[in-house]
Amino acid sequence: MEDGEKKSFPSSLQRVDVVDGKGKVILKRDHILKTFQDIKELVKLSLYVSVSVLTGSGSEMVEAERRGIQIVTSPYTIHFQKTATYFKPGMPFDVVVHVTSPDETPAKNIDVEVIPGAVIGRTQENGVAKVTINTEGGATSLPITVRTKDPSLTNERQAVEHMTALPYRTVHHSMNYLHISVQAAELDIGDDLRITLNMGNDQGVQDQVKDFTYLITSKGQLVHAERYERQKGQSLVALSMTVTKDMVPSFRIVAYYHVGTEVVSDSVWVDVKDTCLGKLEVTTTRPKHFYEPRKPFSLSITGDPGAKVWDIIEKHDIGCTPGSGADSMGVFYDAGLAFESNAGGTKPRTEPRCPAQTKPRRQRSLKLTSLENSLGDEEDEEYVSEFDILSRTQFPESWLWGVETLLPCPADRRDCTSTSIIKDSYLKDSITTWEVMAISLSKSHGICVAEPFEMKVMKDFSIDLNLPYTAVRNEQLEARAVLHNFLEEDITVLVQLMETAGVCSVASKRRKHRVPEVRMKPMSSHTVAFVIIPMALGLHSIEVKAAVHGSFLIDGVKKDLRVVAEGVQTKKEIMTVSLNPSELGDLPSQTIPAAIGGSALGSLIAQPTGDGEVNMITMTGPVIATHYLDRTLHWDQVGIDRRTQAIKFITIGYTQQLAYRKTDGSYSIWRDRTSSTWLTAYVAKIFGMAYQLITIEEDVLCSALKWLVLNAQQPEGIFKENSPVLHGEIMGGVRGKDSDASLTAYVLIAMQESRHICEDRVESLSDSMRKASRFLSRRMHSLTNPYAVALTAYALANEGQHQLDTLFHFSYGETHWPVPGSHHSTLEATAYALMALVKAKETAQAGHVVKWLTKQKFHNRGYGSTQAMVTVLQALALHRMEAHSVRDIDLQVSLHVAGRSKPVKWSFVRDSDYVTRTERVVTVYNALPEERREDCKNFELTLKIEKQAEVTSQNALETYRLSIEMRYLSPERDATMSILDITMLTGFIADKKDLNRLTTGRDRYVQKIETDKQLSEKGSIILYLDKVSHKQSDRVVFRIHKTNRVGLLQPAAVTVYEYNSLENRCVKFYHPEKEDGALNRICHEDLCRCAEEDCSYQKKQQVTDLDREIAACEAGMDYVYKATVVHANLSHSIDRFTILVEDIIKEGTDRGVKGKQRIFVAHPQCREALDLIQGKTYLIMGKSQDLIQGEDRLQYMLGGGTWIELCPKEVECLEPVYRCQE
Repeated sequence: MEDGEKKSFPSSLQRVDVVDGKGKVILKRDHILKTFQDIKELVKLSLYVSVSVLTGSGSEMVEAERRGIQIVTSPYTIHFQKTATYFKPGMPFDVVVHVTSPDETPAKNIDVEVIPGAVIGRTQENGVAKVTINTEGGATSLPITVRTKDPSLTNERQAVEHMTALPYRTVHHSMNYLHISVQAAELDIGDDLRITLNMGNDQGVQDQVKDFTYLITSKGQLVHAERYERQKGQSLVALSMTVTKDMVPSFRIVAYYHVGTEVVSDSVWVDVKDTCLGKLEVTTTRPKHFYEPRKPFSLSITGDPGAKVWDIIEKHDIGCTPGSGADSMGVFYDAGLAFESNAGGTKPRTEPRCPAQTKPRRQRSLKLTSLENSLGDEEDEEYVSEFDILSRTQFPESWLWGVETLLPCPADRRDCTSTSIIKDSYLKDSITTWEVMAISLSKSHGICVAEPFEMKVMKDFSIDLNLPYTAVRNEQLEARAVLHNFLEEDITVLVQLMETAGVCSVASKRRKHRVPEVRMKPMSSHTVAFVIIPMALGLHSIEVKAAVHGSFLIDGVKKDLRVVAEGVQTKKEIMTVSLNPSELGDLPSQTIPAAIGGSALGSLIAQPTGDGEVNMITMTGPVIATHYLDRTLHWDQVGIDRRTQAIKFITIGYTQQLAYRKTDGSYSIWRDRTSSTWLTAYVAKIFGMAYQLITIEEDVLCSALKWLVLNAQQPEGIFKENSPVLHGEIMGGVRGKDSDASLTAYVLIAMQESRHICEDRVESLSDSMRKASRFLSRRMHSLTNPYAVALTAYALANEGQHQLDTLFHFSYGETHWPVPGSHHSTLEATAYALMALVKAKETAQAGHVVKWLTKQKFHNRGYGSTQAMVTVLQALALHRMEAHSVRDIDLQVSLHVAGRSKPVKWSFVRDSDYVTRTERVVTVYNALPEERREDCKNFELTLKIEKQAEVTSQNALETYRLSIEMRYLSPERDATMSILDITMLTGFIADKKDLNRLTTGRDRYVQKIETDKQLSEKGSIILYLDKVSHKQSDRVVFRIHKTNRVGLLQPAAVTVYEYNSLENRCVKFYHPEKEDGALNRICHEDLCRCAEEDCSYQKKQQVTDLDREIAACEAGMDYVYKATVVHANLSHSIDRFTILVEDIIKEGTDRGVKGKQRIFVAHPQCREALDLIQGKTYLIMGKSQDLIQGEDRLQYMLGGGTWIELCPKEVECLEPVYRCQE
């Protein structure tokens, strides 16, 4: 992965067996060299691994992806952040190194060699090794080399790092020194700490030193101060103290003595293991190995009336180095202290010089994996009835949000250290492992995060129902139910697809469809595929039930399928008119954009979720929507109650983002990844906007700005990015050309927007902003990217510097700032330019920009549109609030709309000029393409199945030849790493000899074939293809044999897709009898009815009047007609019969039809069963569900429940074959 872009190794695709939950795949050097000839090009980049867990039948179950695997020349990296940069010549020097693995986790128990001295040390649990070396007196520098000594690595693979320490400068070259030594690399609360103070061996100096003063500081506060009286002759002083909770998470020891007017000092930074002052623990009152869905559970929450996690407060440490300093005053300065005496003091604190330290912590996030279940049939006494199976329906990603109060300790219990509460609830329907997370907050202990408590939810038998998120109406698709047997024994399962109104399937008009029994091995999975066609728009529930033979093991799953309209949504707008009768430049600044209206903002109010980057993007929606709607007073367009919901979502997003916050206030996509400058600035920007909406700790907001000042800004004022975000598209135009200026301006704007909150809390904030604005002022005239120009212009405008000439130079007609190749970046740049104009009080020019923005189309799709959305809405809100008001407004408007008899009249006066008037003149419809779109993207797929005259397999009933042709639709390249997934028809098996031939031979085309172990049960054949050609069609042919008779055979799917680009795929269906493998439907223009049912057979046996009476009176029977077939129009897709209703025996929904003609329709496959003959008269009884509403009259469908009986005429009754039965 390079700059957030994935580049794959096509030959690395492998398929391995998972045994006992584990599988092993090896990435070989050859896999890489086939794509990258020089493997050294990949050093310092990162790998990503994508894994799909499949059932034995080929159905995808779970996908996971691992990123951030660094490509390095050594498995270790050495860091010197905790080593002082100054040494005392002739005195010991402590080298503290932090050794990490490529994933930035601590590397423990690794030997390191420090030169000079060839001293060996070993890293501790936190990856830190501390080694003391000796220095030469009078040395002008101290070069240090640290090398790992891992015996399993060659010298070339050992990590090596260098640094140079500078000498401590004494006053008038007095050579008076003080060295503080602390042996421990990390301490725990309660540990005894031994501190050694070494002042050298100059006896004359020792006789002048009467005492030492030492200070302990932590979190910006003085924890302890004491003066130690030195005994005569002492050159080495040992002190002892106990580490207390006030010293968490780190503290500094500062010590000094004075010789005459000279102050001699030293300091050292000491790490304390992160811990909470208080206690917070989440457990269950009834521990179990696993829980069942929908069952009750009780959580026990134990803790203090609050606790604090120390990642939040280490930012209060105002020191900036691990210890020591350039000279005696530098020691105090770098430790965050001010020193003043008659001999001098520290310089004014204006800007910290050294980078703050970060400590990787384990990422804590909610990871959910959903599996689901189904059940059985009442027709077999050995199975539980489907009426007794309650399907699971609720599968949330997260839940149980709530606030609980821990009661204070009783007054009579002085030994009380914690209190507990019990929270009762019911588990949701998901089969997964839930992580319960708790965060406590109290005035006395601050914030504490409990260790996540896991609850594994599963069943001995369950189902996972795989459905696409959306489906297009009238398009056929395949739904797969994956059965899971977690028992140590074989089971037989009965699976049923339940009927769903508006969805055509084999269960239509049958209430359910029963699949042939499925036999499953112990601890195995099996896939059952169902072919469905959604017939109506909206949400439709797909339900599958299953039961295990001879037991009470059951499951049911019901999931919603969202069905959308065919074609592409099209908006037709008549006209947009600007009304400006005064022509004085007074523009309606309060106009709300037509393309980004208030009603469209409702979709932005959604619950945030995801990693440290995605969570901020999804939090942006409710923040910017609330910000905009509050200022434009348009909550009525989205619903007044939505504001409460938006505030809730903002709070959730804020709380979740704290999980990605580091000890120094910075942020990254994951806690163990290097901090990102842009992401930290973006968090500060959004938190600053949310500050007025919810309760946000000022320290949380301001610490992000402090980190930017200390770690991201260069001396010349520019802000530098050391860890680009993975989702690069979320940055908008910042990452384009002139990114140095864009990033600096973006960070400066984030600081400007929170300046009123943090100016007093971040001492060097103002100075940092001045440096950034000076850099941008110099850089402005050399910029060539319109986006960078607009962004910089707005940042400078906030500082009172207006660069309008340069800004307009990059505009188009002074209305917008086009960025080549990106409409979203154009919108974003134009919005920044608008805000710059508003700040410059250029109201008339700003009005032209607003007018252009209101005409633009804005598609809020994906992360790439986020910055444009934020900036445009922020700019329009600012323009509304700060632009000049229109004076003496009295405007009468008449709006004439085609098709309306009277005009719409509006009156704009000064008291109501802010009220928006709207009239709906926009038509939205779905335009169908000229040619019907197949469910294919970048692939052409053709299927052909032919019945063979000879049966070529023993015990087979029939033999067919399946031919598959495919071509990749690209003008430039073949599709590599492609997979052909062939679902077998129920009761069919593939010819093994034919499959073997596909993988053998000199010109073999198929690399590997995977088949289900029981192909007679509906499974899949997976063909791994080296490529799919883009020049000519590739062909795969093999025979399939029918081994079992199936009453109602479903079509089966064939899918071809490119593994590295899953969106490139094509799905087609096949069936021995049905054209294109399609389910039976009866369609008239765009209206279709499902005909996937048994045919209605003409009653040709003897029937009594009682039989007819019972049929005519049964529930749902709508009409009974005596009718004659006037005309029959037979085709391959539909049979249409024109029938004259001669007599009405029972009148139904269709009133007054006697003597009139009606259209009756049927599927061609039922033609022989119906046997309707033109000119003959029939008794026809039909159900209400078989009536089809046409344009002007009802049509009748001859379905499985239709009664058809020949009614002979009087002349025909004389013939023996038609003798009447009355």
